[in-house]
Amino acid sequence: ERQRDREREREMPGKESVGYAGGRGVVRVAVCGDAGTGKSSLIIAAATDTFNSGSSFDANFSQGQVEGTQPPVLPPTRIPSDVLPGSIPVTVADTSSSYEWRADLEKELDKSDVVVLCYKSGCGKSLGRIGTYWLPELRRTNLTGDKPVLLVGCQEDVVVSSSSAVASSQGQDPTSPLSSPGRGDAVRGNENRLVEASKAEDAMLDAEALESKLALLIDEWKEIEVCLQCSAKRLSNCAEVFVQAQKAVMHPTGPLYDAQTGQLKPRCVRALKRIFQICDEDADGFLSDRELNHFQATCFGTPLQPEELEGVRKIISTKVPEGIAPSGVTLKGFVYLHALFVARGRMDTTWTVLRKFGYDNALELRPDLCQGALSQLGHFHPDQCVEITDSGRDFLRLKFRQHDKDADGVLSDAELEELFSTAPGFPGPEWHRDAYHGMVDTSGRGGGKSKGGEPCLTLDGFLSLWDLMALRSPATALVHALYLGRSKEDLPTFLRISRRRKQEVRRARRPQGIASGSGHHKPP
Repeated sequence: ERQRDREREREMPGKESVGYAGGRGVVRVAVCGDAGTGKSSLIIAAATDTFNSGSSFDANFSQGQVEGTQPPVLPPTRIPSDVLPGSIPVTVADTSSSYEWRADLEKELDKSDVVVLCYKSGCGKSLGRIGTYWLPELRRTNLTGDKPVLLVGCQEDVVVSSSSAVASSQGQDPTSPLSSPGRGDAVRGNENRLVEASKAEDAMLDAEALESKLALLIDEWKEIEVCLQCSAKRLSNCAEVFVQAQKAVMHPTGPLYDAQTGQLKPRCVRALKRIFQICDEDADGFLSDRELNHFQATCFGTPLQPEELEGVRKIISTKVPEGIAPSGVTLKGFVYLHALFVARGRMDTTWTVLRKFGYDNALELRPDLCQGALSQLGHFHPDQCVEITDSGRDFLRLKFRQHDKDADGVLSDAELEELFSTAPGFPGPEWHRDAYHGMVDTSGRGGGKSKGGEPCLTLDGFLSLWDLMALRSPATALVHALYLGRSKEDLPTFLRISRRRKQEVRRARRPQGIASGSGHHKPP
């Protein structure tokens, strides 16, 4: 079933869109965790579909360490493309938890796009160190920033078997001691002598206890993207770890979903609102079947069948009755659908939509969308400036009238906020009332006042602020025109370079009343 999902995802458009992993062409994974958790075995199993049970690895993987001095660390390993969805390659960096390798660990964490944090599946002590050492250490060093973390329980086969059976078959205690990051071999030897004293702490967790502890970690540490279990010995779920790591970078949950509130994040809702308004071609506040099919074909290359459209309506009406109307799907229903995708772990669906409409991982429109319009402006002379075209001013007037809900000729604070509700926020501080009321016209013809009795923004004042934005930062003006619904195709007609004012500049610089060569005064 997973293989069928991967094949279907390879066929979906938009996977290679600009915006994932900072625009890099490869996803880099750092695999971390205590010694003995199975990090290297996991990487080998995923890369070669084989299990290496020895204490020293194949010469193709080892870095030439002297046996017994350091645990072997694999060189950067490429995961085969046939096990990954899409065409974005994944490179995996193995790490050591010993103090001598600390600098290498920090270097790999800094270079990585995602962290796979391993513990020994079912081992209470190993899982405990995830919350008491590893996650606090990742956050303290700030090397991973907002990078997603996958929590992976390795050696799942040990959990399935009883501890006594594992000990009998392997001739050793199934819960072997863990080396502690930041300590040398001498300390590791001391820990070996403390095994008996820590038997209770090392006791294997049953499924219910394991799930409970993982739930607590997820609640406390927002960095955790997903939790997985795998077994290199049984070649179970190993490749899936790196499939999920790739997805965590290409389709991250963090920008979309707030785990504490259980809701989509405000910036995600703003982006979906803009997409809804673009797809609502007749601007009636609903997505009709025709508009939904056009949206589906735009994002996924195929329209919905009649029974699929009916299924969409049924899902929305069951949970969000106000999300469906006779005219079609409302904004609330559209947002609910994407919240449902995210809740079911299908972040790739929502990210495909977002990237198709130009969003990057920060849920901002990509700068390259404006490059064509900016390049068209080209270079200009000191006596020229960037100004809004007649077409651009007509677009802004339309937006002003659409959001002047009470038709009083001014925009209140709430109306202005609603106008920019499809953008991450206001374009700049001058758009706040405390700033603009002393800069531009706020004396509305209708005498409209906002809360507190302060004047509101008139159409002339609104256009003046846009003129200022175009003058100061053409790129900011262009991207906010996109946020307000201007199409990429119409963007080059939004701004232009003003005519040269060469003659006016010369007249302004020439002193008045200076005698000419003929003895006559030149008229002003």
